[in-house]
Amino acid sequence: MLEKIPLEIRLLFQGAMYKQLAVMFHLASHRHKRLIYRCTLVLDVGGACVFKCLQHARKPDTQLESTFLSDFFPERVAKIFVLNAPMGAGTVWNFVKSFLPKDTAEKVSIHGSSYEKELKKYIAPDRRPKMYGGTCNFEYPQLEDFDTFTEY
Repeated sequence: MLEKIPLEIRLLFQGAMYKQLAVMFHLASHRHKRLIYRCTLVLDVGGACVFKCLQHARKPDTQLESTFLSDFFPERVAKIFVLNAPMGAGTVWNFVKSFLPKDTAEKVSIHGSSYEKELKKYIAPDRRPKMYGGTCNFEYPQLEDFDTFTEY
């Protein structure tokens, strides 16, 4: 579905999302009276095919998007958890991380279905949705929620 959205629109959308994230960091910093400028990402890739992900990662558009985000919004991510990774994902990750800077690669943590213990170390229960063993009632938007975006 994302291939239907022109690259220019995706970059504008991502830029707007990251600017919104910067505003959220500012507001959180003010509220907690300390600097907050990074976040932890949780990516649930349950049902994803490793080979499809690799195909997508090799596309020039994907590489351009990645460069755009790292150039204009550097060091916003403190930790990345990849959950419900399919068999073979660890092997693929070991290959991919050899091309990344060491400090970037160390931020990523790949897990199968046994991830709750590791999440508990980094994310408080009130910040984790119930589906990940937390107490937060937040509901994540689904890709279907962005269908109107494809009209551009």
